[in-house]
Amino acid sequence: MEQAVSPAEDVPEIVEAVSLLEKIAGNPYDYDSHIAYITLLRKLGNGEDLRQAREVFHSFFPLSEGTLPICCLLFLVGLFLADCRLNRFMAAMARR
Repeated sequence: MEQAVSPAEDVPEIVEAVSLLEKIAGNPYDYDSHIAYITLLRKLGNGEDLRQAREVFHSFFPLSEGTLPICCLLFLVGLFLADCRLNRFMAAMARR
């Protein structure tokens, strides 16, 4: 008698893909889950799902997969510099 084997047991990547989709459905702004899912689909060679995943990704993150972290970093640097300028301004005002 043969035992039925689920596809998830055959291919651990399917379990990972389902888990990532659940994370994305629960929080569509989870950048890392989108990237992990796209990377996994690229590895699996699933062209249609990959295209759809990229479309969903771009609907939430209109920049490319590589430029968003750079933009976030630049934004944070800008905030830091603005805070430094504000602190210098406040210190100068306090001395007056």
